[in-house]
Amino acid sequence: VALRVHYPVPGTQHNLWGYAVFDAEDMRPQDTALAAKAEFVLGGWELGAGGYYKNEEPLRGMVTASGSIGQLSLFGEATLSRGSDRTWVTEVSPALAATYFVATETDEESPFFKGTAGFMYSHSDSNVTVAGQYLYDGEGYSSDDKSARVQEARDNQVLLGEALAAISAAKGTDLTSSEAFDFFVKSLIRNSGRHYAALSFSKSELLLDDLSFSLFAIGNLSDLSALLRPSLSYAFFDGLSASLSATFALGFDDGEYVVLYDGRAMALSVAVTLGSGSF
Repeated sequence: VALRVHYPVPGTQHNLWGYAVFDAEDMRPQDTALAAKAEFVLGGWELGAGGYYKNEEPLRGMVTASGSIGQLSLFGEATLSRGSDRTWVTEVSPALAATYFVATETDEESPFFKGTAGFMYSHSDSNVTVAGQYLYDGEGYSSDDKSARVQEARDNQVLLGEALAAISAAKGTDLTSSEAFDFFVKSLIRNSGRHYAALSFSKSELLLDDLSFSLFAIGNLSDLSALLRPSLSYAFFDGLSASLSATFALGFDDGEYVVLYDGRAMALSVAVTLGSGSF
């Protein structure tokens, strides 16, 4: 349940927003989330500033900007929070049997910064669209910390796997020791970096009117791993199209996308879309 208030500033294109999001379970006032945002239009740019508060969650502030230079659209967003919701793994050791060989920590006091910036460019004459984005995540692990935690986990794979399998069984799932260990390592590595980038390229009418090509890439710049997905699609007529795509996981052994895809790998995919469905 949410309440939204919007106040357009008279005589301007500026806007003020207020939000209250009520807890869905018991509607206790102390659990209500509050947010406010101000939007300002300056020339061809829209700027924003806002904040978010909820009891027992990090206090957050944010600024945004979006605009264009010719056919190039630009955008950016930055957030600063007091504390974090994240739980970090600080050690994996056989001496930590009481906590299933894993030590973790949280931080409710330190400032954490996140920022992203990107662009999009379209050229109608050549039927090309390009978009790119960079993300800095201050809640990510440092490269040395992530590498150390992964190595500690691998050094204690048997103990850790058996302990995690026991936790899995207690929760009603049935993971083997190896499956539980792989799940832990993937959870540790997923979104673990501080620097990411993504790029998208698409071109329609490639050689043929109904043939199009796209390329999507996303990379963890902290560990130099990436996911690359080129795709070709052809529209036979309205309601019937086919596409062929390949996915490549690239990088070093402990790189995020290499671990998530179980090693440096390639996968092919073929899809046929008929009407509003596909098979």
